[in-house]
Amino acid sequence: MLTLIIVMLLVLGGLWAFGPGIWCYFKITRQAGKKSFSSLPGDFGYAYSDLKIKGENGVELACWYIPSRSKKGVLIASHNLGGNKSSAFTYLRPYVEEGYSLLMYDFRGHGGSDKAACTLGYLETKDLLIITDYVKSQLAEGSPIFYWGFSLGATVSLLAASRGGCVKAVIAHSPFVSLVQVLRHYAKAFYHVPSRTSTFITLYLMKRFQGVLAEEVDVGRAARHLGDMPILLIGGARDRQVPEEWLMRLAALLPKAELLFGPYGHWELPFTEVYNVSSRPDIERGIAFLKEHTC
Repeated sequence: MLTLIIVMLLVLGGLWAFGPGIWCYFKITRQAGKKSFSSLPGDFGYAYSDLKIKGENGVELACWYIPSRSKKGVLIASHNLGGNKSSAFTYLRPYVEEGYSLLMYDFRGHGGSDKAACTLGYLETKDLLIITDYVKSQLAEGSPIFYWGFSLGATVSLLAASRGGCVKAVIAHSPFVSLVQVLRHYAKAFYHVPSRTSTFITLYLMKRFQGVLAEEVDVGRAARHLGDMPILLIGGARDRQVPEEWLMRLAALLPKAELLFGPYGHWELPFTEVYNVSSRPDIERGIAFLKEHTC
């Protein structure tokens, strides 16, 4: 009887110590975007190609490419965790109307892409670099390339730009600074579990099963490789998911970063709904920003 009690106590102690981290690991890495799309480019009269591009480890990534007759450039758009390539399509339509070609894609494990574990930026950055090479060689040779990203997509865009993406400029909408930072924040603010221990266990499991190196998902560390890259940072002052101080820290680290705050946070931008984008200062500034850096 005493042995059984001791075993039960050890099991309960193990669950108390390691359970939150294991739960966070599965919560994050098995995050998947919706398979259904709220809108298609064809719904708005755009001619587009439905593409499959093989990303890192052979994972097929579902893409839409809307070409423009203009040679202004190609905007490669990366969505948020749990979203898909249609999540921000309505928001990005003014860029298409302005004459920029647009490539949107689903992260691995999201939308129409192959099922695969999410790595919160590690493999996703490699995927974006592969997509960029495909765009440059197969779709728009010689055209300027720009990145646009929201949340996880913004962090991935900044990391890819720092690793030789050969892009002209980046619009980073509500990026997080590092994998460690965002795991701790979510554990405490949203999952309500001990942040340090759960983050340690989550990172260990991500490294063990997906090969994730946390130090490679850190825009702060990558900042020195961005050099004179023009970057527009957009965020919301009341955003609980990406606090204002994170963007201010990034702005201090990035030499040519411009910071724009407003009602543009996670809770203020209904990317999955159709809404009026004709008079939004963030979109107007984004388009002007690209024009400034279009050769």
